[in-house]
Amino acid sequence: MERYHKLKELAPRDIVARAIFEEEKTGTVYLDLRHKNANYLRTRFPQIYKTLKSYGIDITKRSIPVSPAAHYMCGGIKVNLRGETGVKNLYAFGETACTGVHGANRLASNSLLEALVFSDRILIKIQKLKSKNLPQGGTKFKIPKFKPLTKPEKAFDARTKKILQQTMWKDVGIIRSKAALLEAQKTINQLTQKAHEIELKNMLTTANLIIKAALLRKKSLGCHYIKN
Repeated sequence: MERYHKLKELAPRDIVARAIFEEEKTGTVYLDLRHKNANYLRTRFPQIYKTLKSYGIDITKRSIPVSPAAHYMCGGIKVNLRGETGVKNLYAFGETACTGVHGANRLASNSLLEALVFSDRILIKIQKLKSKNLPQGGTKFKIPKFKPLTKPEKAFDARTKKILQQTMWKDVGIIRSKAALLEAQKTINQLTQKAHEIELKNMLTTANLIIKAALLRKKSLGCHYIKN
């Protein structure tokens, strides 16, 4: 990391991710914790220690192979301070929301603020609406009738999910370009036309929205890094 940033491993997460991505082109990248006391590692990271031990990696004795991975959505749905979106009765909070309390390189602790504060505000808002709109003694809700879903073609959907995963990693991943994004958009649109399973359709819709947003943002910002 010293070749990428003065803070080395403590550099902003997008810089670290891109550095790992570049280094992976020539081989495996490792995280080395062996300079720390073995007992400290076992007690400070018990779950990581146990999990990696099950794969034959003792973090007190061996370096850990690592790779960048998307483990959260960096906010996208714009909301106000009550978690309200631009759609009536639709609320968003947590890692899918854009509240304004975190930046492009969000700190891990901010997710607590997102999940605890905004979820509470949404609950308070809904409770107020409920007490205001419901008649005395409550009300009966009718369950709407839905058309049966088309039986999914499991083999096709499994194959499509794999193509979706590979496309998003290769063309909409850590380092992006306009050409790659347009190619990914073309692939996603083709897959969408033949998708059957609801979950798969939702995944393709989300992927398409991510690509559209990436194409609209011309400059690099945080985890969105685009090269010409």
